[in-house]
Amino acid sequence: DQIEIFPPLVLSIISRDSICLSDILNLEAISTSGTLLNTKWDFGDNDFGTGVKTNHSYTSSGWKNITFTAISASSILHCTGTAVKRVYVKATPIILQHNDIEGCSPVSLSLKTTVQDAQLWNFGEDSVWSSSGMYTYKNAGDKPIRRKVSALIENTLGCRAASSFWVTIFPNPIARIGIRSEEGSPERVFLSSLSTNTTACQWLFPDGTSSQSCDSLMIRLYNNGFYKILLRSSNQYGCMDTTSVVHQTIIKGLFVPNAFQ
Repeated sequence: DQIEIFPPLVLSIISRDSICLSDILNLEAISTSGTLLNTKWDFGDNDFGTGVKTNHSYTSSGWKNITFTAISASSILHCTGTAVKRVYVKATPIILQHNDIEGCSPVSLSLKTTVQDAQLWNFGEDSVWSSSGMYTYKNAGDKPIRRKVSALIENTLGCRAASSFWVTIFPNPIARIGIRSEEGSPERVFLSSLSTNTTACQWLFPDGTSSQSCDSLMIRLYNNGFYKILLRSSNQYGCMDTTSVVHQTIIKGLFVPNAFQ
């Protein structure tokens, strides 16, 4: 009788030697005997796969022993082979997550990281990345603008992490007062709001009274003196601007003590 000895099934694994924790590891088994049967992958993390080609991602860092087993389809006895490869999974950096931000112009950011790894910021207004997390948005228009802030961090192992959030910048109203007067006793002072980007007004008068009207109005001044009139303008976004005027009243030939309406 003759004993036929088949050559061993030699297998090898082709893949990267190391990956970052967030990466996908592509794996391929190479055989010296052509077609393989009963393929099985053990990724070293209690997870398994099949096929000559596969991929896998890890949820923890460190060394992983990857084992591939298969049976040769080219021989009667179907020789079994095994290949083992060690792959190092590198930890990814920890990046801070930020909630979306909204506010009235200007909106200033002062973003920081709690780690020592290099971090870059893009503030959504150009393609420039900055190592500083400080930035101020301005909105000189009459509608909200929205910008995406992107953060990228890389550790000493060459692994990266990214995050992003949105900043909404509301336009501000611009408060302006129109004023004219008619001489007399009392003096009549006509006021109007010339404010822009405004949906609501609040007038504060020298005698402590107020008005919520954005329409033209009139007040009477009975005494000589300087009178401060203040206007607060606001819009639908809750943004506010304040302005004031100081009006001088001179009533000729008449003195009325402590009379003001």
